[in-house]
Amino acid sequence: MAAAVRQASRVSLSAGEETQLRAWMLNGASGGLRTRAAIVLAAAEGRTNQQIARRLSIHPGTVGRWRKRFRDLGLEGIRRQAPRPGPGGWARPRRI
Repeated sequence: MAAAVRQASRVSLSAGEETQLRAWMLNGASGGLRTRAAIVLAAAEGRTNQQIARRLSIHPGTVGRWRKRFRDLGLEGIRRQAPRPGPGGWARPRRI
């Protein structure tokens, strides 16, 4: 029995979203934001996660994560860096 292939989330852009994403790519946004904008623009063109990952030299899982984040949160979701797991804040040891 063949394994099921998961379909990537569909991405559709309004004219305003496309304009903003292109501006981030061209106007000196941080490298991470440029990459995220490129992911979403390529996804909107119908490219697969593997095609986008190969073109941008990143992991397909990264493409899928940002594609989903855009679908769920829109431009604001990719403008902000995703929260990262890890320990809370640093605390100074108490003196006794």
